Amino acid sequence: MSLRTAARRNRAPASWALWDFAYSGFSFLLLVRFFPTWVIDDLGRPDWYVALTQLVVVLFVVVAMPLAGALADQLGRRKPFLLTFTLVAAVACALLSVIPADDTVLPLLVVGGISVAFGQLAVAQYDPLLADVAPRGQRGRISGLAVALGFVGIVVALAVVAEGIVGDASKQRAFAPAGAFFVLFALPAFLWVRERPSNRAERAFGTALRGAVAEVVETIGHVRANRDAFRFLLGRFLYSDAIATLSAFLTVYMTRLGGFSESKKNAVLALSVVLAAAAAIVAGRTVTRVGPRAVLVAVLPPFSALTLLSAAVGEPWTVWLAAPMMGAALGCVWTADRVFMLRLTPVELRGQMFGFFNLASRLASAFGPVVIWSLTIWLLHTHTNWLSLLGATRVALAGLALAAIVGWAVIRPLSDSYRHASISDAAPAAATS
Repeated sequence: MSLRTAARRNRAPASWALWDFAYSGFSFLLLVRFFPTWVIDDLGRPDWYVALTQLVVVLFVVVAMPLAGALADQLGRRKPFLLTFTLVAAVACALLSVIPADDTVLPLLVVGGISVAFGQLAVAQYDPLLADVAPRGQRGRISGLAVALGFVGIVVALAVVAEGIVGDASKQRAFAPAGAFFVLFALPAFLWVRERPSNRAERAFGTALRGAVAEVVETIGHVRANRDAFRFLLGRFLYSDAIATLSAFLTVYMTRLGGFSESKKNAVLALSVVLAAAAAIVAGRTVTRVGPRAVLVAVLPPFSALTLLSAAVGEPWTVWLAAPMMGAALGCVWTADRVFMLRLTPVELRGQMFGFFNLASRLASAFGPVVIWSLTIWLLHTHTNWLSLLGATRVALAGLALAAIVGWAVIRPLSDSYRHASISDAAPAAATS
C-alpha cells in the first residue's frame, strides 16, 4: 500500500465523521433552536403550522428517500447525491434569512420544508458510506466518533450563531449562517471520502431510474420478509418519534414553563449536547465491545422516566434533568442504531434499506409533532379548553415518554448478530470515487 493510499484511508473516516459535525449543527439551528420558536413564538402561529410542515416533508421524503437510495445502488454512487442534497438544503436554509416574514408565512414554511427535506435525503446517502470508510470491527467506534462530532458541531453552532450572531435579535438572522456552516464543514467529506468500486456495470440514468423503481418495490418485500429488520424499524419509529419530537419542541416547552431567557435556553441545550457527545463516545466503545442492542436497551428507559417526570411535575427545574437525558439518549441512539441496521442488512441492498431506516425516523418526525404533540394540545386546550396551554403540553410530553418505552419493548427481544456477512465489509475503500 502506498503512503498516499494509507493517508487517504486514515483521513476518510475523519472526513466522513466531519459531515455529521456539519449536518448536526445545521439541522439543530434550523429544526430545534430557531425555526419552530420563530414561527410559533415570534410570528404567533399555532404549533400545528410547524407540525403540518413536517408532515408534508415526510410525505415527500417517503417517496424520494427509498427511490434515491435505490438509484444510488443502481448507479453505484452515493457521493453525487450527497453533494447535491447538501447544497440544496443549505441554500434553502439561507433563503429563509431574506424572505419577508409578513402576513403570510407560507413561503417560509415551503422553503424551510425544502431545506429540511433535502437535508434528510442527504443523511440517507451519508449513513451507508460508513461501510466504505471503516472495516466491520471499527464501525461502532467510527459511528460514535461521528455522533460525538455531530454534537460538538451543535455546541459550536450554538456558540457562533445562536450566541454570537443572533443573541436577543431576530431569529431570522440565524438561517444564512446555518446554511454556510453546513457547506463549509461538509467539504472534507466531498473531497476525501472514497466509495468502494461498484460491481455493477455502468448504466444510463434512465435505465438506472427504472431499475431503482423496480428495486424499491422489491425491497419493500425484503423488509416485510425480514422479520427482524421490520421489527427493528418499527421500534425505531417509536423511540425516534419521542426523541425527535421532544428535540423539536423543547424550546417551545421551556417558553411555556417560564423562567428561561434566551441565554438560559442556550445553556440547557448546550448542556444536553455536551452530554450527548460524551454519551456517543462511550456508546461507540460499548457498541464495539458488546453490540448495539445493549446500548439501545439501556438508554431508552431512563429517557422515558425523566421525560415523564418533567411532564408530571411541570416545573422548570425538571428540564435541567430531562433535557440532558434527551441529549444522552440521542448520542447513544444515533451511534448504535445505524450499526444495528448494518448488521441486519444485505450488502447489495444497503442504499434502499437505509432509505427505509431513515424513513422510520422521518415518519416519526411527522407522527410525533402532528399526533402526539399538536393534536393533543389542540384537543385538550385549543378546541375544548379543558386544560391550560402548559397543561396540555405536559400531557403531550407524557405521550412521548410512552412512545419511547413502547419502542424499547419492541426492539428488546432482537439479536444484534450479523445476518449478512461479506468479504467487502472487511476493509474500507481505497479506490478513488
